Amino acid sequence: MKSTILLLLSLLFVTQPEWPESLKSLVQAERDFASLSVEVNTRHAFISNMDDNSIAFQKGEPVNGFATWSANEANEGYLYWWPVYADIASSGDFGYTTGPAEWGPSRTERTATGGVFYSTVWVKNNEGQWKVAIDMGSARYTPGSLGKEVSIPTQLLKPSTKKVNADKVKESLAALDKSYLELLNKNKKSIDPTYFHRESRVHHGGREPVTSRDEIEKFEEPGSFNFEHLGCQVAKSGDMGFTYGKVKLDLERDGQTQTLNLNYLRVWKIDNGNWKIVLDVVGG
Repeated sequence: MKSTILLLLSLLFVTQPEWPESLKSLVQAERDFASLSVEVNTRHAFISNMDDNSIAFQKGEPVNGFATWSANEANEGYLYWWPVYADIASSGDFGYTTGPAEWGPSRTERTATGGVFYSTVWVKNNEGQWKVAIDMGSARYTPGSLGKEVSIPTQLLKPSTKKVNADKVKESLAALDKSYLELLNKNKKSIDPTYFHRESRVHHGGREPVTSRDEIEKFEEPGSFNFEHLGCQVAKSGDMGFTYGKVKLDLERDGQTQTLNLNYLRVWKIDNGNWKIVLDVVGG
């Protein structure tokens, strides 16, 4: 019996992925970002961490995140978040984190009155600092329901200094995203599971995140979806990237059609030579 337990523990240890230093630094950057939000204020945290060309979303439209937060006035509201899942490109310059965010009226009291899941893609600037490239909140979170442990994929991309033609990769990923949207728009659906990685997450508004392959295979949403591609960015290694754009959702309620103007953020990752979706976010 003892030998069996030791064997199982040994197998578990072997299958646990090693954390590259770049991934550790990415997770720490997210934690430091969130700490600034409660130690100073949320405005200061965002303008300190967002890239000059960062993308955020307001009322169904993408906006410059740095400029938008710079124009906001600082307040004493409470906003705090932490990563529960993270992944990184083989080049170590591009990755994403996601987890719960909670808010309330006072950052000194830190009493949460609401919550959501955030999703953030990070890039390293020329000085080697992590900066937010794009950020979106979606999916339902109940304050107090999740701890601070961070999970990572069971199979990380191996660190690499291999150079690729990033512009060509960007073009191909953008073309794939547009082709995928054509399929979704034809069927009026929000996702097609055949495009998804075996370790993927779906964060759509009004529901908790969907994180298992079985749940994603059965995933259905009411309404008629129409997507519009707006942009794309990829890692220097060409094995991870994000796409984003607009979403129009028509919902039938009480015999009337209600139209919601939303946005999408989609993170892709190379798996066995093919792009697969690892994070799919729809929110507004």
